[in-house]
Amino acid sequence: MMVYVCGVGDKMNKKQKIAYTLFPGLHPSKYKPTDQARRFHGARDYRFVVVSSGSRAGKTYAAAREFCARIARDVYRFLSIPKSKRPFPSLLYWVVAPTKDLTTKAEEEIRRVANPSFYRMQTMNDVRGMTFTVPVRIEFRSGYIPDALRSFGINGAWVDEAAVCKERSIVGNLRSRLNDRRIGDTPAWCLYTTTPPSDDSFSAGWFERKIVNPARKGLNGEYAYFEFSVIGNTACPHLVEEAKKAERELDRETYEREFLGKWPRKTGLVFTQFDEQRHVYVRPMIAEPVIGYMGIDFGFGNSPSAIVVVLLDANGVFWVVDEAGHRNMLPVRTSTSSSPRLDDGRYATIEDATSAFMSIYPVSEISADPSRNDIIELLARAGYPVTGASVGLGASIDFLQELFKENHIFINEKCKNLIRELGRWGYDNSGSPQRGGDHWIDALRYSFSPIGALSLSNVYDFINGFHAHPASTTEVIDEVGLTAVELDAAFM
Repeated sequence: MMVYVCGVGDKMNKKQKIAYTLFPGLHPSKYKPTDQARRFHGARDYRFVVVSSGSRAGKTYAAAREFCARIARDVYRFLSIPKSKRPFPSLLYWVVAPTKDLTTKAEEEIRRVANPSFYRMQTMNDVRGMTFTVPVRIEFRSGYIPDALRSFGINGAWVDEAAVCKERSIVGNLRSRLNDRRIGDTPAWCLYTTTPPSDDSFSAGWFERKIVNPARKGLNGEYAYFEFSVIGNTACPHLVEEAKKAERELDRETYEREFLGKWPRKTGLVFTQFDEQRHVYVRPMIAEPVIGYMGIDFGFGNSPSAIVVVLLDANGVFWVVDEAGHRNMLPVRTSTSSSPRLDDGRYATIEDATSAFMSIYPVSEISADPSRNDIIELLARAGYPVTGASVGLGASIDFLQELFKENHIFINEKCKNLIRELGRWGYDNSGSPQRGGDHWIDALRYSFSPIGALSLSNVYDFINGFHAHPASTTEVIDEVGLTAVELDAAFM
């Protein structure tokens, strides 16, 4: 007995009749999945399925049919519930892409599968969609504006080119909508399809970290992960030949990403966007008003303690204005008569540096290494506004990379430890950020904790009431090519 995309065997049951009535393109006479697509369809009991695909490996073609097959299954379950006991009047599904234009390909494939006698194209509340004669609607939405992905709940979704979408759209708003609805014991589901981005496309780091990695691990038995290769797209022999040719001509990383759907292993420096000539300043020109933050990384053994002071101005630009720290730096003063400075001029304790910085800069919050609650409590009892930082390593690295790329962070030339680490910190052989050599970087990451969701768009929300001009910094620097010494004049 052969099993096809909708589980068709020798006989057709009610579930299959519903599927082929609504979506005749699912019938095995019209759809013959490749082996890699067949494995993908076999994961229908998984709630979240990720397909990482080479370019033109058949992901959109297969995903459209999987999307329709899942909807057909939901329709069968929904109609099996007495009308008076149904938890909602109809089923709602979203197709999401980075922009509305990019939903076009997905829409075309779904319409090839669907029965034109059973739906009509209809725009409701400015959202284009397919409204079926049964209680089903499919809407095509952009993931570019996170707040556009709001509703009372959806039954399922397909996110195409998911790695290019904004994190808050997918992890925040969309995921919340998926938690709002169930058909009996069956929760809402989501398909994620994407081509892995290039290694320097830092904006997609959130997708690998929060979606791809859990899927690879089969987290909670809810996630499944598949890779589609162009060579596996046997329905298009000419593409298979093109892939074989590309393997001989392209470097290994590009070939694996573009033709095998594999995510690039990170190598080299972490902050390739950091440019000492561009991002290090002598005299800042900060747009007032400003908010001040401090980050502290506590040292262990031979590792130094590190402190960084950051000002966030009205344009959403971060200015690292000062740093302190060294090995064997005590947390607090041992006596009131002890000197706040060592013989070489460095602050004797973390408390001494904190006290001095708070007297100089408008620091409102201090975020510290959360692994040392004992030191945090000592500083808090001494009267300092310090709490444990709550920033993830991957998210804060992505955020820093975004800030450097968009020229929204600048560092005082006297912060020599931080500048040195930014120019040297790299990935290890496993593709993970190396251990060590990141103490002032950690302090800087911790200082972002009060902001919440780490993205430039959220920074502008965070400084609500300021007059933010997101592009001004980049435009000024790129247009006139200023050096670090001349940087302050660019903002006048």
